Amino acid sequence: MTIRLLFTFITLQFFAPVAVATPINYSGHYELHLDVGGRVFIDELILKKDHLGSYSGKYIVPGSFESEVLDFKVKDGQFEFKIHVIEQSANYFSLFKGSIEEKEIEGKAYVLPSMELLGVFEGVSL
Repeated sequence: MTIRLLFTFITLQFFAPVAVATPINYSGHYELHLDVGGRVFIDELILKKDHLGSYSGKYIVPGSFESEVLDFKVKDGQFEFKIHVIEQSANYFSLFKGSIEEKEIEGKAYVLPSMELLGVFEGVSL
């Protein structure tokens, strides 16, 4: 009887369904409140995931500029992407790093290549 129970237990363990973590889908339209030196800018981030799992999109600073989202990457629940900032006399790349949980987004933005902190952001999915 003990061997039969052991065999049944092992069989059930072997054939039991395995929980598979579903990757977060970052696709969406987000409103970001970017605080740069005490000034808050309300920007937009639009992300789309293609059938291969890659992301594309754009970052919009209303009344100023738009940039394609470049090099969107996800690792350990954190995302990062770059944008090309071209406004007035400024022309540089910025790196955004953060997380999205539920419908909230937050993180920090840096000036490249120096990695000087540009500002912090938080926002929601629209």
